[in-house]
Amino acid sequence: MAGKDSGNLKTVRLWRDAALRARKLRSNLRQLTLSAAGGCPGAGAGADPLESPDAPQLVLPANIGDTEVLNLGNNGLEEVPEGLGSALGSLRVLVLRRNRFAQLPPAVAELGHHLTELDVSHNGLTALGSEVVSALRELRKLNLSHNQLPALPSQLGVLAHLEELDVSFNRLAHLPYSLSCLYRLRTLDVDHNQLTAFPRQLLQLAALEELDVSSNRLKGLPDDISALRALKILWMSGAELGTLPIGFCELTSLESLMLDNNRLQDLPTQFSQLQRLKMLNLSSNHFEEFPAALLPLAGLEELYLSRHQLTSVPSLISGLGRLLTLWLDNNRIRYLPDSIVELTGLEELVLQGNQIAVLPDNFGQLSRVGLWKIKDNPLIQPPYEVCMKGIPYIVAYQKELAHSQPAV
Repeated sequence: MAGKDSGNLKTVRLWRDAALRARKLRSNLRQLTLSAAGGCPGAGAGADPLESPDAPQLVLPANIGDTEVLNLGNNGLEEVPEGLGSALGSLRVLVLRRNRFAQLPPAVAELGHHLTELDVSHNGLTALGSEVVSALRELRKLNLSHNQLPALPSQLGVLAHLEELDVSFNRLAHLPYSLSCLYRLRTLDVDHNQLTAFPRQLLQLAALEELDVSSNRLKGLPDDISALRALKILWMSGAELGTLPIGFCELTSLESLMLDNNRLQDLPTQFSQLQRLKMLNLSSNHFEEFPAALLPLAGLEELYLSRHQLTSVPSLISGLGRLLTLWLDNNRIRYLPDSIVELTGLEELVLQGNQIAVLPDNFGQLSRVGLWKIKDNPLIQPPYEVCMKGIPYIVAYQKELAHSQPAV
């Protein structure tokens, strides 16, 4: 997934959890993993099979007709074992990742009437083969990521059962119009390709719930992106976006939104309609003021606003009462509002690289904060060395200071 911020590590849990769910579903299937005897010839332990000089050969064992999951990954294969299609009449999941295939092996087509999941990521694919793709009509999940594909065949549109498609880290300058026929598609990843505009055929995918178009030079979004009303996860990191259309604010099912590393200077007023948002990353844009449209988003749990030119934080931030994570580092913030201590659920508060000299009183109300970063600020109250030790030390200092002051 794209995104340069440390905060992105937390949001990757969304994708990791989805992968774990898939593994649990497979756990009841009959599985088989095969490795080339002795590994790749001439390759030492830990060697990358894609870089080894000779491709190993695999021989399928006998009596594997009831195998439902076959893993041939990490073998440096250029061809699949002989008899693959005829020997595996029950196969549902085939893993061919990290081999040396330049195109989809024709033998895979023989599995098309029962294969539901295919992983050919991390190969050297430059083409797929129209006939092979057309035969895989039962596929639910297809992973083609980390290859060298310059284009996708139009035959992808016949995969009517496809629910998950990953074509990230390829060389795609456009997507076939036939993708608009994938009415059951729920997850699409086209991260790190060469798209220069948002693919309008995606607007037909009414069932789409997760979309990653990060690290493409989109520069803008169509106003009718509002058609993707089922979207829950939308990642657009590093997409060269300068503005968001009003229609974007109608994506009211959004829960996780990555817009970091773009060129945004403000947000539409209607952005406050995204009331289901739980995670929002706006880091590394061009905001000079805290976006007012964020303040009504009472359900926010994670907010990242690192690396802007913010000079203050509004007192109404206390309305974001469900916040667990707040990153405001590397801005020009001179002071924090007293109301920030009302965010008593905070677990992460990152303020480093600002111009904060004085912290609000009653910082002890932020007792749940575990991740605390405050360095590179001109702190005088409490003193810098106290603040660097952590919030418990700040609390103790403020209590001692209050007791030492004479009563009026």
